[in-house]
Amino acid sequence: RQLDDLVSIAAAMRDWRGGKEFLREIRDEHASARYWEESLPDDVWSMVSGWLSLYGHRGPYESDAASPRYSEDLRFLARLLSPLVDSAEESETPEEARKRRQDAAAEAWAEVAARLGRLSRRRLRRSVLRVKRLMVLRELLRYEAVKMGAAMRRMGLELGRRLHERGRLERAGDIWHLSLEEQLRAFRDDEFDAEMAVRRERSRIAAWRRIEVPNRFSTEEIPLIPHRGYDEVISDKVLRGNGVGPGVAEGEVCILRSLEEGQRMKPGTILVTMATDPGWTPLFTRAVAIVTEIGGMLSHAGIVAREYGLPCVSNVRGVTQILR
Repeated sequence: RQLDDLVSIAAAMRDWRGGKEFLREIRDEHASARYWEESLPDDVWSMVSGWLSLYGHRGPYESDAASPRYSEDLRFLARLLSPLVDSAEESETPEEARKRRQDAAAEAWAEVAARLGRLSRRRLRRSVLRVKRLMVLRELLRYEAVKMGAAMRRMGLELGRRLHERGRLERAGDIWHLSLEEQLRAFRDDEFDAEMAVRRERSRIAAWRRIEVPNRFSTEEIPLIPHRGYDEVISDKVLRGNGVGPGVAEGEVCILRSLEEGQRMKPGTILVTMATDPGWTPLFTRAVAIVTEIGGMLSHAGIVAREYGLPCVSNVRGVTQILR
């Protein structure tokens, strides 16, 4: 629904004469919900505000309490919508996508009926329905867990604001660089230098970012990773992986190494990346296929690709370095 509703908003903005111009250059003002409300037609703003009420607690890195959510910074939403609104070709509507998936399911069940007897078909249907219910529960669990994380984020930022007012932190967001024990000490112990703890943590994060971690390594190799660097990848004419989403697609490759690069992905391209998580889901509206370096049948990329009928190959070693 989150993805379908996003596509519906993009369609409404395409129909609005000022939609493309509104998203042509995403500025600081786009972060504010008030700016959207004042700039958009009432019907389009109603769709956007409805989307935010349902999914505003989610975000690009929603598992991390330190990361902002869609409702806090609407530039995230603008970057998701911009390529869809600006595309020369209209995206498949949610109704068309749903019918395509239903037709594919009906075709699959027809093949089952041709191959299996009545008792076997009944057993299979029972198993499939059980898996479908579990998949729904899995997504609901994720949805509610992220909502709880958003509430924890609000509390954390309030703690940071109070420490900032006391002069203990340079900015409220620095609260995320303190452990829980350090946060308590910052409130209770006037001798504790919270800013020094923040600088120390930033230095450690900077050191981590200089380490290139290979996608495959054994437990014994972990201590050697900071010293050996990334494995050299040898190009091959044929790249092999696990087919986790059926189908065939052809298109321009778009290699993304982080969500921050997502805005340059055009509709109709093949998304190539290390791996995806729920924060990447909106990019699937622009893809005709997915290729990842790591993952399997139950990886996020595989599950969402199958849900949307996108061909997907995972576990393709070195693909983000080989392809261009």
